[in-house]
Amino acid sequence: EKEAQEKAQREEKMRLEKEAKDKADREAQEKAQREEKITAQEKAQREAQEKADREEKIRLEKEAKDKADKEAQEKAQREEKMRLEKEAKDKADRRSTRGRKD
Repeated sequence: EKEAQEKAQREEKMRLEKEAKDKADREAQEKAQREEKITAQEKAQREAQEKADREEKIRLEKEAKDKADKEAQEKAQREEKMRLEKEAKDKADRRSTRGRKD
């Protein structure tokens, strides 16, 4: 009878230890899954932010290029207008000078 009782106690102890181990394993796995989920969310957020930053940089670079192109075009137009005005004035001056000599 004593041996049967000791055997029963050993079996109960082993059962409780197994339950405790299973519970600890399950909790560790759940914690790992939660951390993995958080890590995945953080990675997704970081990637989304990086993409937004890249798109903003591209947008700003395009704006700067468009502005520079527009300013260069306006400058070229002003210079062309001044050149044409100077040509017309020089031509008129030559005509008036020629007219006086004759």
